Amino acid sequence: MPVVAYLIMTHEDPEHLRRLVDALETEESLFIIHINKIVDITPFHTAVSRPNLYFVENRVKLYWGGWNFVRVFVEMLKFAKGLGLPIEYMTILSGNSFPVQPVAKIHSALSEFAYINLVDVPSPGKPLKRFTRYYWQGSYRNQGTLRRLRGALLRRISKLTWRDPNRYLGDWKLYGGTAWCTLSAEAVETILRYADDRNLTRFFRHAAIPDEAFFHTILGNVHRDRCVPANLYQDWSDPVERPCHIRHDHLPYLLSDGATTIGSYGKVPIYFARKFSSRNADVVSIVEKHLQKL
Repeated sequence: MPVVAYLIMTHEDPEHLRRLVDALETEESLFIIHINKIVDITPFHTAVSRPNLYFVENRVKLYWGGWNFVRVFVEMLKFAKGLGLPIEYMTILSGNSFPVQPVAKIHSALSEFAYINLVDVPSPGKPLKRFTRYYWQGSYRNQGTLRRLRGALLRRISKLTWRDPNRYLGDWKLYGGTAWCTLSAEAVETILRYADDRNLTRFFRHAAIPDEAFFHTILGNVHRDRCVPANLYQDWSDPVERPCHIRHDHLPYLLSDGATTIGSYGKVPIYFARKFSSRNADVVSIVEKHLQKL
């Protein structure tokens, strides 16, 4: 079995994080966890501390759609590589994810260069304006009156700006996708080779939701033919919560043998899903019991 590092980012729900780590625990698993600096880390230490789990010490404040997500992803890759362990794959997950297949099956199936969703930009859900306008961290989903006013001002300013992606990317194409992926050691090396490139960082620092395009643009231009879609299911059909929490009616299909997801990224088997949390803890319990039987 390959050694797999799970790189998990979260800001809430220590109890669900514990359940996630428990579900992924094997002799070949290790965990690197970043807790958003805007919250107290103590409950997370209490919930999930164990010898093969590392909390990122230099935490960063994360704001939806901002560049800091890319910074944290890159630092977590560097941290995992710096452990000096024979890590063959690194899987990036949000704290509200959960496996829907046995972890032994997930690990044994790993063989590709990278499991990452890739589409050309522009594509449905990945408009070009995310990259041709200037965006600033803290523009979206703010709490507090002053932060919301600041965000509204930044969004208005953004609509008055324009920039040319070709100035930064040269002959590279722009790719987008979803942030959650599994990367081979070779794919990680490829990303780290370009992660500090001045033009790339200058460009994506002021893109909207750059964590859905930074790794994708690197891997799409260097090894597009070696990338396959990610094995994570999300339901975007709910008009209010996108993606929505996994419900009881999702489970018959998600937990079936050979379940696949078909979308703009391609047809792939489903190994993970989101969102799960203490809000749907009863659904998590059903998944746990199902996996324990397999």
